[in-house]
Amino acid sequence: MKTVKEIVEEYITTNGYDGLASDVCACLVEDLMPCNEENIGHCQAGYKAQCTCNNECDFHIEVKEISKPITAREIIQIVCQHFSLTPFDLLQKTRKEEIRVPRHIAAYYIRRYTKHNLATIGINIGLSHPTVINSCRFVQNMIDTGDVKYKDSIKSINRKINSN
Repeated sequence: MKTVKEIVEEYITTNGYDGLASDVCACLVEDLMPCNEENIGHCQAGYKAQCTCNNECDFHIEVKEISKPITAREIIQIVCQHFSLTPFDLLQKTRKEEIRVPRHIAAYYIRRYTKHNLATIGINIGLSHPTVINSCRFVQNMIDTGDVKYKDSIKSINRKINSN
């Protein structure tokens, strides 16, 4: 069974965040526990930013609220832009890694950030719904194992999605 710290760390790292912040304090993922703040329940995930105040802080954790839900089309555009592809490229019936992996990543994030069912996701990116399931498992496995080749891409894409 996972500890609360392990669950929170997994959530933060999986989603590309750097730490937690509240009105009172902020901490990086490696400094999460133990927390002595009474309002720990009010913490939100955020990104590390340079200190802009004069309080001699080393950093700030900025929390950015997502103002509107992201669409499948926007996710596809973000993934394509990151990998220098076009949406048409993702629809190609090919198993070349430079197309297949971005297609898997797009399916994963569409599943994660939209309310589309598997069949609709498949239609958006040219996959059957069982292949969408495999795509999501594939990317989750890459995240869980810290895939060296695509780790930075996955984190960068997640940041772009969350900054929309």
